[in-house]
Amino acid sequence: MRPQLIVKQGKESASHDGSEATAYYRQVWQAMKLPESCLLNSRIYKKMLLESADLGSNDKKVVTEDIDTLIWRYTLKPETINIPRLQTEELDYPEIAVIHVTLRNLNRTKRLVEIIQCAIPYPLVLIISHGSSLWLSLANKRQS
Repeated sequence: MRPQLIVKQGKESASHDGSEATAYYRQVWQAMKLPESCLLNSRIYKKMLLESADLGSNDKKVVTEDIDTLIWRYTLKPETINIPRLQTEELDYPEIAVIHVTLRNLNRTKRLVEIIQCAIPYPLVLIISHGSSLWLSLANKRQS
């Protein structure tokens, strides 16, 4: 299954300093109610993404030009949350990563989502933000 942007939520910000957007993002994280035991807040460097994926020159350009930051916010796995891994003949979900991507622009968002979803082998809750808008991307990850 190809990853898709499945939810778009936005709130127009009247302030120019980003404080209203920051408060909005904080509300979204609080609404997810993920336990502190799952919190990582670890930066993923674009170089790591570029090296872990087999990308052509156009896709490398998308990653370097369109991503502002990638933060691995939470990891949901048996050690951090009291839920066992899901493993079937088709699926193997040892953990779920919650990653926040801040974009510089929206020109190639769909392609960027495909790149990230394919490059990271774990199931992802991918939250993409630009200005005061947020998108959510989910995709099935099948065992190969």
